[in-house]
Amino acid sequence: MTPIGDQGHTERLPELEASLLRGLSLARLAVFAWMVVVVVVARNGIASPAVAWGGLAVIGAWSGWEFARVRAPLSERTAGMITAMEAVLAAALLVADPWVWESSVGQRFASAWPLMPVLGAAIIWGRRGGLICALALGAVNAVALAGRAVVGELAQLSAAGGQSLSIASTVALWLVAGIAAGAVVERLRSAERRVAQAEAREEIARELHDGVLQTLAVVQRRSTDEELSQLARDQELDLRSWLFGDHAAQEADLTLGAALRQAAHRAERTHRLRVQVVGVGLDDLATPVSSDPVPPEIIAALAGAAGEAMTNAAKHGDATTVTMYVEVGDEEVFVSIKDDGAGFDVAAAIPGIGMTQSITGRLSAVGGSAEWRSNPGHGAEVTLTVPSS
Repeated sequence: MTPIGDQGHTERLPELEASLLRGLSLARLAVFAWMVVVVVVARNGIASPAVAWGGLAVIGAWSGWEFARVRAPLSERTAGMITAMEAVLAAALLVADPWVWESSVGQRFASAWPLMPVLGAAIIWGRRGGLICALALGAVNAVALAGRAVVGELAQLSAAGGQSLSIASTVALWLVAGIAAGAVVERLRSAERRVAQAEAREEIARELHDGVLQTLAVVQRRSTDEELSQLARDQELDLRSWLFGDHAAQEADLTLGAALRQAAHRAERTHRLRVQVVGVGLDDLATPVSSDPVPPEIIAALAGAAGEAMTNAAKHGDATTVTMYVEVGDEEVFVSIKDDGAGFDVAAAIPGIGMTQSITGRLSAVGGSAEWRSNPGHGAEVTLTVPSS
C-alpha cells in the first residue's frame, strides 16, 4: 500500500507532532499485541470468535500500515483524517466488544485501543481535541453496552450495574490521557516556538550587527544631510533595542559584549549620546553566559558602572559622543569610557553618589576599581578594571 504523504499544497505537520505520532505508532503495535494476548487467554469466554479474530485482523492491518506509513511526510490535514478514521475504527470495536464475550466476562476486547485516537487527537489538536475524542468514544461505549444489555437479555441489571464502575474508570482513563497528553503537547509547542524565536533572533543579530548597524553608523558620521543622519540614527537605535532588549530580566543571560552594548544603547536612548563600542577579545553577542570567560556578577558590575559613567558624561559633562574601549585579558578586564564633554579637574572634584556608589561601589564589590582622567575643556575618561574570573 502506498503511504499517505504530504500531498498538494497543504501545510506539513510540524516535526514535534510528527515525532510524537511516530512514537504513537509503536504504542499502537504494543496495544495490538496486548489485545491478542487478551483474546488468547480469555478464549473460553468468547461468545463470537469470528468477531474477535476479525477485529484483531483489522487492528493488526491498521497498526502495521500506520507503522510503515509514519515515516512519510504528513500534512496536518492528512494526519487529522487518519486520526478521525482511527476514532471510527475504535467506535466500531466498542460496538462489537459486548458481543464478543459471554455476559459474565465483561468488556475486555477494546478498552485500550480507544487510547490511540484519543492520544492522536491530543497530539494534533491539543487538550480540546483529546477531550472531545475521549467524550465521543465514551458515549459510544455507553450506548453499545446499553444496547447489548437490552438485546442480549443481560437481564441481571445488577450484574450490568456492577460493570459500570469498571466502564466509568476506563472512560475516565481516556479523558485523563487525552487532556494530559494535549497539555504536554501544548507546552512542548510553546517551548519549541520560544527556542525557534531565540535562534532566529540570534541569527538575525549576527547578520545585522556586523552589517546593517555598522552601515547605519557610517551614514550618520559621513552624511551631510541632517535629516538623513537622524533617520539613520533612529533606525540604529530601533534595531539595537530589538537586538539587545531593554529588560533587566534579560541581563542574566547576556555576555560581556552584549551587556556593555546594551548599556551603551540605553545611554543613547536616554541621553541622545553617540556611543561606539570597540574591543579586543570581546565576546560574540550570541554566546551564552555559560561559555563566557567572564563571570555573570562581573559582567553585571561592569555593565552597571559603564552605564553610570556614560550617564555622568551626558548629564555633567554635556558630552555628545562616547567611545567605549574594552579589552579582555587573561587576568583582568579593562573598560575605558572616553567622552567629548566639558571635562573637569579631577583633583578638585568632589566625588558624588554617581562616582562613589554607582561606579566605585559596584566595582569594589567584585574586586575591581575605577580611575578618572580629565582636564577642563578636554573631555573625561574613566577606566574600569575588574578581575576576569
